[in-house]
Amino acid sequence: MGATGESVKRLTDFGSNPAWSPDGKEIACADEGPLEPASRGNPNSRVWAVNVATGERRQVTKEDSIQPNWSPHGNRIVYGGRRNAAQRDIWTIPAGGGEPTEVTNDPAVEGWPVWSPDGKYLYFASDRAGSMNLWRVPIEEQTGRVLGPPEAVTTPSPYSAQLSFSLDGRRLVYSQIISRANLQQVGFDPDKETVTSQPVWITQGSKRASTPDLSPDGEWLAFDSAGGQQEDLFVIRQGGTALRQLTDDIYKDRAPRWSPDGKRIAFHSDRSGKWEIWTINSDGSGLQQLTSTSGTVNYPVWSPDGTRLASVIPLTAPPLWRSGSPGRSSRRRDFPP
Repeated sequence: MGATGESVKRLTDFGSNPAWSPDGKEIACADEGPLEPASRGNPNSRVWAVNVATGERRQVTKEDSIQPNWSPHGNRIVYGGRRNAAQRDIWTIPAGGGEPTEVTNDPAVEGWPVWSPDGKYLYFASDRAGSMNLWRVPIEEQTGRVLGPPEAVTTPSPYSAQLSFSLDGRRLVYSQIISRANLQQVGFDPDKETVTSQPVWITQGSKRASTPDLSPDGEWLAFDSAGGQQEDLFVIRQGGTALRQLTDDIYKDRAPRWSPDGKRIAFHSDRSGKWEIWTINSDGSGLQQLTSTSGTVNYPVWSPDGTRLASVIPLTAPPLWRSGSPGRSSRRRDFPP
């Protein structure tokens, strides 16, 4: 449409994160447009180029790809994508399609790549230093060859996203995402199915607290900080005292669930390079990897006797794992779809 809203023309019936080609003849877009690269509903998004005059579209990428951005001279398109269930990286590809060239390959979550207006750098957001902040790599625009290691471009923001350069390349604009979540408890009458008291805070502060699970004796809550600057596991007394952090590292630990005896906590984590089921003792000791698969395993649930765990493998039948003691391998049984 025109810059003041006139002459609206529909080009496609799909598409997210549109980006103009430098000559103004095409627009690159992706099937999916998540706000956060780590939160993906469609692991099979592709980048397309759409002719502005005719609406004709052509597929640019074959692998998972989102958030395309054209290089200043039209040589290449940069995009983010899902390398596996846990890893999000950056690639470039010739604008006409072809073989992609990787820009990053590491455990960090990375996204929102943009070219500097002179084509000498690629800027992107990454949580490689703990929080989602800005980084750049020197690059050869025509070939996509990376010329050096990532350099930090630190912003005063806990979560930086959605980058865009001014035309002269002297200024960079970004969005700051601030997300907080705390736990509350309320009294509840199960017979009358009514709330009997006002909510009382269990956790407070600027961190995220999510997916709580009450210990079998009702004394402790386990929870994670998924979606925050760092995704770790915590336990806290049901009344909001004695907060204890169980994990403290760059890996993403999510969905803690107490064992029936209250001694162990199962969760899923990307600390092996992909999502697997792990267990940890309630005091933070005894970290143990329980599963080792070729895909993704998450959201464990204990059996009542504590000898088995049910879990989810996305897009397949759910497996059942027999919980092994430390040093012993677990056994897997798949259910029918």
